[in-house]
Amino acid sequence: NKFIFTSTMPPPPPPPKEPPLPPGWKTAVDPGSGKEYFFNKKLNKTQWERPSDDDSDTVLPPPSEPPKSAAAASLPAKKSSAAGGGGGGSKAGEEDGLIYQCLLDGMEAQKARLTDRVKERYVAGDKSGALEVNVEKKHLEACIAWLEERRSAGHVAPKHRVVSRVVKQPNINSSIPDLNKLVVTVHRGSSLNLPGGKGATFVKLTLTFPRDKPLEQKTPLSTEVASKGSDEANPEWESVHQFELVRTQNLLRYAERKHVRVAFEVYCETKVMFIKQKALIGRGEFDVSGLLTSKDVAQTSIPLLEEKSKRPVGGTLTLSASSRAPWNGKQLTLEEAEQVMILDDASSPKPPPSVVTEYLRLLKGGGG
Repeated sequence: NKFIFTSTMPPPPPPPKEPPLPPGWKTAVDPGSGKEYFFNKKLNKTQWERPSDDDSDTVLPPPSEPPKSAAAASLPAKKSSAAGGGGGGSKAGEEDGLIYQCLLDGMEAQKARLTDRVKERYVAGDKSGALEVNVEKKHLEACIAWLEERRSAGHVAPKHRVVSRVVKQPNINSSIPDLNKLVVTVHRGSSLNLPGGKGATFVKLTLTFPRDKPLEQKTPLSTEVASKGSDEANPEWESVHQFELVRTQNLLRYAERKHVRVAFEVYCETKVMFIKQKALIGRGEFDVSGLLTSKDVAQTSIPLLEEKSKRPVGGTLTLSASSRAPWNGKQLTLEEAEQVMILDDASSPKPPPSVVTEYLRLLKGGGG
């Protein structure tokens, strides 16, 4: 008996299936080379290498030439020279060249303005504002480099938008000390609850706004209450108190919230048997935030309060305030109008979140 042994080998596994193309991508065959290429109408792209994402569905012509190696480079589509007849391609190329030049010139001018703006805000003490502007400047530098690379590769000019913007800049050349002075005048008291005996009535004014130089003034209002012919409970006087203020963004912010105030304290000093005695009559606060938009705060009668309970003790003190100019005067800020170039191309450099917020505001019409 003869035994015949046979051996059967299993068939080779089928080749792995390639993942499906991303949405919008299609394949076609180049009739000249017979090679397969990929295209995306929406992105206006054709390339030899297999894509990873994006969308479209209209067939485009193949890239300029087949790849010479396995690592084929991505070749975005160029404008067809056949469009519009024999001279159409040259005309389209000239138009793209003009668009590129306008974009680059506009962005270079915008970059120069942002560079100056960073320095000005640092000089004015606005460090956070300077850093914010510097972020936009860095994004602009990336856009300029991307445009130059794209132009030298011969690609069509990208879509873009031009919007207007008005920027308020600190005026570093405006530093007039006289404009920063705060003058508070104490005019008269009414129905003051004075202690018995002759003595001197005093007022102490304190600027409660946080400032560079804490100033506190203690000035005698009258040595003899009856010296001007008034009764003791209703004296009349003119006592001027001057504070040196630095008009900064911090001051303007406090004034907008009505937090710039002058605290006052009225007390009387008398002598009894050669011993000085001090009696507090009352205290209160005078709001001078009106100097944000006006150079004067009219005479205001403010009731005197107890020190702890803050209850009225009877009597008022009349004060007024002034400065050489309103604190938010135009001398502090300058308005600068400019044109902002915004690229509207999916492959352009992505702006940082703060720049995205600013561009969205401008595109919605908030350029001012």
